[in-house]
Amino acid sequence: MCGEPARDRDSPTTVVNPRLVVEVLADWTIDCDRGEKLAHFRQTPSLAAVALVWHTEPRIELHQRTSGAWPVREARSGERVAVDTIGCTLDVDDIYRDAIGP
Repeated sequence: MCGEPARDRDSPTTVVNPRLVVEVLADWTIDCDRGEKLAHFRQTPSLAAVALVWHTEPRIELHQRTSGAWPVREARSGERVAVDTIGCTLDVDDIYRDAIGP
């Protein structure tokens, strides 16, 4: 159990103690999402993992806090990636089922 979500008092829809952030990348924001925004996320003390999900292809890039470092693992179609810090596994094909057209 991760506990109850803590909300920002000025923005009640904002959770300030996430364990996992999933960010779907867009063409026009990918550089910021993988750079400045990811660096900002890593400063959140409660955060254990960030999953960056491509919208153009079945691909997940997992950044996971491990002893103060943030090693990166990537998974593509036919692969799975374990989010050890919260005890789950992301199956790329399940996530993208019916999501990407021809």
